Amino acid sequence: MMIFRVLLAIVLAALTSPALAERYAVLIGVADYEAMDDLNGPGNDVELMLSVLPHLQYSNVQVLTDAPIDGARRPSLENIENVFEVTLTAIKPGDSVMIYMSGHGTRVSDENADEGDGFDETFLPIDAHYNNRGGIANALLDDDIGTFLDAIRSRGVDVWLIMDSCFSASGARAPDPRLRGKDVPPAGEPARVSMTETTSTSELGEDAGYLVAFYAAQAYERAWEYNFGPGPDGAPVWHGIFTTKLVDRLKHGSAGVSYQQLYEGVLMDMADSGIVGDGTIQTPYIETAGLVDEAELPGGVRQFPIVDGVLSAGLVQGLAPGSILAVFDDPGAFNDQSLGHVRVRVADAVTSTFEPVSATCVTGDDTCAVLIGDAAGFTARSRYARIVAPSLDTVLRLSAPIPLDGSSPEALTAVLTAAATFASSNLSTPIGLDSGSPDLMVGLSNGRIWFAGSEGFRRDTEQPSNIGWRPSGDDREDALELAGILHRAAKAQNLIKIANALYEQQGGGGPQLALDIILRPSDPASLWTAEAIAGAGNSYKPQQECAEARYLDPVPLAVRSTLKQCDRLQVRVVATGLTVAKDVNVIYVDANFGIKVFYRRLNPPDARVTMWEPDPMFCSECPLTDGGFRSVYGPEMLMVISADAVAHQRPLDLSDLRQLGLPRAKAGDPPPNPLLTTLLTLSASGTKARDVFPAPATPASVALFRWDLLVRESATSQLHDLPDAQ
Repeated sequence: MMIFRVLLAIVLAALTSPALAERYAVLIGVADYEAMDDLNGPGNDVELMLSVLPHLQYSNVQVLTDAPIDGARRPSLENIENVFEVTLTAIKPGDSVMIYMSGHGTRVSDENADEGDGFDETFLPIDAHYNNRGGIANALLDDDIGTFLDAIRSRGVDVWLIMDSCFSASGARAPDPRLRGKDVPPAGEPARVSMTETTSTSELGEDAGYLVAFYAAQAYERAWEYNFGPGPDGAPVWHGIFTTKLVDRLKHGSAGVSYQQLYEGVLMDMADSGIVGDGTIQTPYIETAGLVDEAELPGGVRQFPIVDGVLSAGLVQGLAPGSILAVFDDPGAFNDQSLGHVRVRVADAVTSTFEPVSATCVTGDDTCAVLIGDAAGFTARSRYARIVAPSLDTVLRLSAPIPLDGSSPEALTAVLTAAATFASSNLSTPIGLDSGSPDLMVGLSNGRIWFAGSEGFRRDTEQPSNIGWRPSGDDREDALELAGILHRAAKAQNLIKIANALYEQQGGGGPQLALDIILRPSDPASLWTAEAIAGAGNSYKPQQECAEARYLDPVPLAVRSTLKQCDRLQVRVVATGLTVAKDVNVIYVDANFGIKVFYRRLNPPDARVTMWEPDPMFCSECPLTDGGFRSVYGPEMLMVISADAVAHQRPLDLSDLRQLGLPRAKAGDPPPNPLLTTLLTLSASGTKARDVFPAPATPASVALFRWDLLVRESATSQLHDLPDAQ
């Protein structure tokens, strides 16, 4: 669990005696279909999973399978839905749920037009059958699974979904007679891999549970079951290949591995397997909403694969020439089992080259001894790397405090210094004070500390910038709270630095995909004036203003632009003629240090996806939760990173870069509750290894868009050189 939940649990434990968190498991295996081709392995797969659940401390287990297992229910659609409902009524915040599904998977026509490719992915219960329209009845749709998962997560419960089934039929022939595909017709074009049409964590709420989903194969691959030879009675013993590798890792892998390490271990084992064709026809896939580096058996580390001697991490992951990493031959190895140290020589967006150095090297300076010959032989066995020293400049540089109203700055300067010291020492966030070339300007007025970027401070208002913070008077709590703010500011600023470096490194070139990013600007003349807003009082609503606004002709978003109240964006990616899948991330950094990330995998041959749904509408005059409004303005950034997907490597999914924007402050706000604010700031601080930056070993392409979000006065004054309103 993230730090917020840990700290909150400690606080609540002092006040009450809550029930202990429980672990629930729902295991579904379907082999003997009533109206479909049968499979051989799902019942055996369920037995394998049952054997490992006590080791993982799952005690509330429900089984639906046609195999002869005590207490198992028939895996019909009705029974599966009933078990889902029973699970929902039993869980409570803090619990966790595993859902395992082994059986046939296929696709059916999308009935509600929510799929970019026109198909719903499905899991087939035992009573699934073809209907008279050529479709499949009694199929469990991805929409249904996603609704169930959302319902679990909205209760503050984490979910681990494991699916050993196909989502599309490729028509590939089995390369070994002991292999059998787990798909049924109809085939159709390759589909998006996700079986979980779920809602993002931010949309479900602050206390929503996390999701980790393991899929046995990519959308355009088949999942296979394999005859592992005769059992004690001489009969064949079939299992899903993916399930056998997963269970073996769970039973015999190192304790303390994270979900990400577990997934990478299964990837490696499948690639290394002696099963004919196993390493070339099936690549498991992981999908996450948080939790990816959370430990299934407590622990967890951040690490990166090494593929053909190239490290699958670069500037996006915080590396730079001189970074030192420890290397390992197994993703589940403990830190003290490293083979040795390497130093980054050249780093691009998501890959790096390296050289072996002495294990005593903990910094990347020139005094590190480079190893050659037999001493460097460990690099040939290196499969994963973990950062020892990043080398990348991540210092957040602050200006000397600037008095904005003539007040004495001594007390505020003291708490700023204490917070910077705490952030540097405890949150791995180096802070530089009184910098001559600051990343952020620091202003002091009305008993508050204000932060601003290159746009500087407004001197004609009680709100001189977006971000204002006022101490409560408790020095310790103030230092903790402000340190959390500085950490989040540093995370956003460092992302902007990395984006600029990547963009310049590739000479300003765009991604290998067609971007369809359209700005639909509001007509400034149709926006409300400040006087009209003041006259309307509490009856003013930005939603009403934007609904009634006139809009100008849509135009492609320029790489540098200005946006204002009620402007809208449409962010789409178009790919045609793809021969390999592509991972695409859209990253938005707002003026309040908030970070949104939208990830999609595009599968061959063609794809057209909306990356940001619904289309965003910008608010430079935003309502506050306790009434009133405030201006939001300043520089913002949108970055698009795309890279080829690589077989047997995790996807380039940067979703865990996300963070909420800092609370909106206005002049005269009462001091926040120190304990609550400390919990909230630490929950977003990333002090655990949740900030995962996975990447395949393939060059990435970057497109960068920057704009200034204008305050209302500036926006309504720009009434010239604009196209006619619609």
